[in-house]
Amino acid sequence: MIHKPTFFKSSARAVATVLAVFFLASGVCRSASQIFTIKVAAGDDKTRAQELCEYMLSRGYPAYILYEDSFEVRSGPYESFESAEVHLERMIYEDKLACEILDESAMPQQAVGDSVPGRELALDDSANYADSTAQKIIQLSIDLFGHPYKYGGQSVGKGIDCSYYVQRIFSELSVRLPRTAAEQYKTGKCPPSPDSLRVGDLVFFKKTYWRRAKGKQIPYTRINHVGIYIGNGEFIHATVNVKKVTISNLAEPYYAKRYAGARRVL
Repeated sequence: MIHKPTFFKSSARAVATVLAVFFLASGVCRSASQIFTIKVAAGDDKTRAQELCEYMLSRGYPAYILYEDSFEVRSGPYESFESAEVHLERMIYEDKLACEILDESAMPQQAVGDSVPGRELALDDSANYADSTAQKIIQLSIDLFGHPYKYGGQSVGKGIDCSYYVQRIFSELSVRLPRTAAEQYKTGKCPPSPDSLRVGDLVFFKKTYWRRAKGKQIPYTRINHVGIYIGNGEFIHATVNVKKVTISNLAEPYYAKRYAGARRVL
């Protein structure tokens, strides 16, 4: 029999904390195109992560390990929040695991260790663009510069996520975009080359995940972040890294290795 590794056991306080997160998360607005996973645990010990993954599989959960800076055990994907809720409740009450539901479609799953601060904003940034449409995009974008980031957030004043930030900016330009980064990636046209990016192009980033199938770890990649190109190799975006809307450069190692392409919707 496979036993749950003891270092993953939850304390009563941890379970209570997760329950609080669970009930708060159930109020988040959700769309049919969203994909959910359950974060079970993360750590530096590969063997113990594998043991927990085996335990999860033996319990009938779809489980896999995400290999990046640490070894993160996840369950999923689930096509609806409700389906993830059912499994979350079972993990908490039957397996005594401290877990949380993640909206993979809406949030940029970025490791804290890879965080980049972004640059400060010059007050006259929008004046540097002669084209009126470009000026409008820059002005709308910087109006929310420094605005707080919130997972799944759709409320200006309280917090917004990356895809809602983009969706809101372009709605002011009479362009209707889907809610999630993955769906936004399917819109518009692809610029001919990275060197041909224009102000207002959407820039997308991907992340590689690992899923267990037939005894093997199978990699798969998904779009998980989006920003708006503002020229000079820079883009503005709402990011969990610094928990606000900020400006970053496509040449920064974190973004360069995750860059997935661009879309032109104007």
